[in-house]
Amino acid sequence: MIQWDAINAYEKGAILFLQQFQNPVLNTVMKGLSFFGNPIFWFFVAAFLYWRGKKILALYCINVIVVASAASGFLKSIFARPRPNLAIYNAEWFGIKEGASFSFPSGHSTLAGAFASFFKDWKLFALAAVVAFTRVFLGMHYISDVVFGLCLGSALGYFAARVKKKMPESFVISIKKEFVLLSLVLVLCLISLVFFNKLPLLGSVLGFYAGFVVELCHKPKEMSISKIGIGFLGLLGISFLALFFNGLLQFVIFFLAGLWVSFIWPNAERKI
Repeated sequence: MIQWDAINAYEKGAILFLQQFQNPVLNTVMKGLSFFGNPIFWFFVAAFLYWRGKKILALYCINVIVVASAASGFLKSIFARPRPNLAIYNAEWFGIKEGASFSFPSGHSTLAGAFASFFKDWKLFALAAVVAFTRVFLGMHYISDVVFGLCLGSALGYFAARVKKKMPESFVISIKKEFVLLSLVLVLCLISLVFFNKLPLLGSVLGFYAGFVVELCHKPKEMSISKIGIGFLGLLGISFLALFFNGLLQFVIFFLAGLWVSFIWPNAERKI
């Protein structure tokens, strides 16, 4: 059993040092930068790639979101490290609900690190480091949370890039070892999202996967920027609607959001 209290004592000073620079303007900036480690942001990136005709790349982006979210959620449940104490640190911008969840590793840092490694882009590595910094600055994580998250994400992104390189350029359902293994990993990760209370994310990615399979009969088509903009408005509208519901109905609406990206809007756009 890890003695988190002893470890937290060493890291307490770093958070308090950073938080002495907090002010309303800088806090707002940090909140915005932290969003680059949110699955929502990368889901929109995947949607953009899909609508630009890069279906396979978009698919792997969704896969990265699923695996990184499941891995960080699994480790959080295993290590069960409490987040920084809201009574000590100024971490109220996400409210008590997020402050009460587990801290190790940082999900935002894991996801940002995964995409940086997947795309092998130094600018994304720099962005991942910024995301990690914001999580500590805002009092949502300890330094070790974000450092481990970056390392974990980088490893997962590297693995995803290697898998993509070995798989065919076009998506083909087969019984080859690589495809079966990848499918098994994704299924296990998707199942785990249920237990980690990530039903909105699960609904979105399942909707995307469903539409992707149905759309296999159509060749990738690059949409214009204006039509992509309309697609994003539709996606935002569906996602906003989901916020007014809970449970199964919210899950269904997020499923429709994912389906909108990979099937509904591409089909509607072809008829315009």
